[in-house]
Amino acid sequence: MMSSATQEPLAINDREAARLLGLSRSTVRSLVKAGKIRAVRARRRLLIPVAAIHEFLESSQINPQETSTNALQQSSTQKTQMPNSRND
Repeated sequence: MMSSATQEPLAINDREAARLLGLSRSTVRSLVKAGKIRAVRARRRLLIPVAAIHEFLESSQINPQETSTNALQQSSTQKTQMPNSRND
């Protein structure tokens, strides 16, 4: 049997989730409210399953090729939408 001191907790509070994710506590709460991160209420405490943190990170992964393609498309769109200076 494992000691409780060495077991990973099943759930953490929003402050600890924010620390682990490198986000603010209000951002974590917003993600919970938007349904991006699963959470439960235990009386007044907001508990976030550790598995929900892993699920959020996996579902939020960005494909590097898509990112560079999107950046190029946005750049070319912005150039074509820029107003022309005086045509003298």
